Amino acid sequence: MSADAPSSAITAPELAERLLLQLFALQDDWDNFLFLFASDEKNVRAMNAVRGGFFARMQRLMFIDVLLGVSRLTDDATVAGKATASLPQLLALTGWQATNRAQWSRFNDGLKAVLLSCKPCRDHRNASLAHSSLHVQTLAPATRKMVEDAIGAIDKFLEEIRLEFGRGPVHRTIEMDEAEQLLEHLLNRRSQKDPSLVGLIVYENGSREAEMQCGFCGERVSFPYYPDSVPSPQSVARMHFAGCDGVVGFEKVKLVAVERDDAVPPRVFILDLSASQND
Repeated sequence: MSADAPSSAITAPELAERLLLQLFALQDDWDNFLFLFASDEKNVRAMNAVRGGFFARMQRLMFIDVLLGVSRLTDDATVAGKATASLPQLLALTGWQATNRAQWSRFNDGLKAVLLSCKPCRDHRNASLAHSSLHVQTLAPATRKMVEDAIGAIDKFLEEIRLEFGRGPVHRTIEMDEAEQLLEHLLNRRSQKDPSLVGLIVYENGSREAEMQCGFCGERVSFPYYPDSVPSPQSVARMHFAGCDGVVGFEKVKLVAVERDDAVPPRVFILDLSASQND
């Protein structure tokens, strides 16, 4: 926040529009993060059932990217001798410190409030994301409120300074098509459309070899069956449902065991496939 506006080919109004686009991208990233991981427990269960470890890494990477986005927008006007595209740079480019002290003072106070709101995000970024601190730092856990307070403060500051440039408010269109399509694809399974489907285990009395006819995908697979025991979710998943394209992987599925000649009454099992994820 120097007294003289830095020489640059870009004007303050032009930088404001550039930062607005960066803010929109940041808000889109945050909205997608919340949709995937914080809007519906069913979404999380679906991702855990399909590839839990992969989506856990994606969750962390998406959250890190949001923290970095907040930090970039609030970097000092100059970092390592190079001008940044940031809110402090935007205020410096106005030249108000030299030409309109009252205006500069008002927006400088507003910028300080933004930086205070963004400090928790920047602390996490400085301690372990952009850098790796040698000494252990005790930081408050990263939270949803922490991020939303930061994004809200940036949004408010940009809207107010753009009004000074004669630019009206811009209404953002929320972009979550890709995240929604991903979940639709993961959940587009017959098990979610027809709750009456079952897996049929057909066996011969006295034999441990059976055939399972899957009502969710239509496949027939060899299946070991022990009349005196209950199939475990782990064994059922291993034998078939881990690769079945008719289930998501977190459902409770019904299996009906029938003796080929009806010599023994049918047995019905309800198995929770989500339990197989702990195997």
